[in-house]
Amino acid sequence: MLIDTHCHLDFKDFAEDRDAVLQRAKAAGVTRVINIGITVEQSRTAVELARQYEAVYACLGIHPHYAGSLKKKDVDTLRQLASADKGRPHNKVVGIGEIGLDYYKSKVAPEIQKEAFASLASLARELDLPLVIHNREAQRDIIDVMKAVFEGSIRGVVHCFSGDVKLARQCLALGLHISFTGNLTF
Repeated sequence: MLIDTHCHLDFKDFAEDRDAVLQRAKAAGVTRVINIGITVEQSRTAVELARQYEAVYACLGIHPHYAGSLKKKDVDTLRQLASADKGRPHNKVVGIGEIGLDYYKSKVAPEIQKEAFASLASLARELDLPLVIHNREAQRDIIDVMKAVFEGSIRGVVHCFSGDVKLARQCLALGLHISFTGNLTF
């Protein structure tokens, strides 16, 4: 069984051929697809797509690029989206993400990103959901926020990993998985 653990089917690029994309994935042996939210609206769409397609599941989050616009009501909305799915025969919300820190591309100040990341990581802890963590050039702060929010092991994956061996070991010691994206080729 293959699982695509990080896709963005809600992006407008897939609006016209989403069904075909999912059919090609199925033909290639991909049995599950996790659609990752990066804004409140895209998280809402991720849930809608998960309910529409049997093989699609959703993660809810605010990407660091959008951390500057995060409000308390947004965290409440994500909580409601995740909670509304609990108790259904097939819970389709499977994580909180894509959240984290991006000091490479994001124009949002690091302090604002850290505050948003801590708030969303706390939501994951509250809901007992794993994390999908975006990390670009924010190694020390990623670990500091995670240790401040969680006690003990953390479930999730550090997506877009851009750290060194030391950070990889720290993430693994916390219980996290690591994934590499196209930035590995830079």
